Amino acid sequence: MDILETITANTRREVASACSVLTDGEFFGGTLEDLKQARRLVRLPLLRKDFVVDEYQLYQARAAGAAAVLLIAAVLSPDECRRFARTAHELELEVLLEVHTPSELSRLNGYVDMLGVNNRDLGTFHTDVENSFRMADLLRREVGGGAGPLPVSESGVSDPETVVRLREAGFRGFLMGEAFMKSGDPGCALAEFIARLKEARP
Repeated sequence: MDILETITANTRREVASACSVLTDGEFFGGTLEDLKQARRLVRLPLLRKDFVVDEYQLYQARAAGAAAVLLIAAVLSPDECRRFARTAHELELEVLLEVHTPSELSRLNGYVDMLGVNNRDLGTFHTDVENSFRMADLLRREVGGGAGPLPVSESGVSDPETVVRLREAGFRGFLMGEAFMKSGDPGCALAEFIARLKEARP
């Protein structure tokens, strides 16, 4: 069993345990309409970056104040991706579908708002940003004309020059975190990155 299979199995057990204790209504202390009313008052641009394997987690994300959810193609069937994405939209959550290989593009559906290419192999956790460049032409065909989901490059992006190259390849979003969290001052590291990015733009 590789790393991805281990994490997914553990997540399924945790969700099953949570579902056996709480109903959806009990989780957020009221009805879905109550939750929608609360969300009108608080709007936070949060992404639930987790291994979603059950619709119950979408309700959890909504109750926690998330604005978007991550669906990982490697752990979901095409039917699950479509069903979960549809439910997410019903809960007013945007959907980031994450793929790593060309075959996983079969999970793309009309409810997906952002299509991410993960540069980290979730089976081995090896990171190679060149994966985004290898997938770029395929993504352009999938999201051609700008009418499809926003192309996002994920993981392993730590240099402004790389961001410039990725934008030239068609990516319009970048999921980054490790490069900043390794710093003693993530906010300062982000500000410095943005300044360097402005300098690196042609």
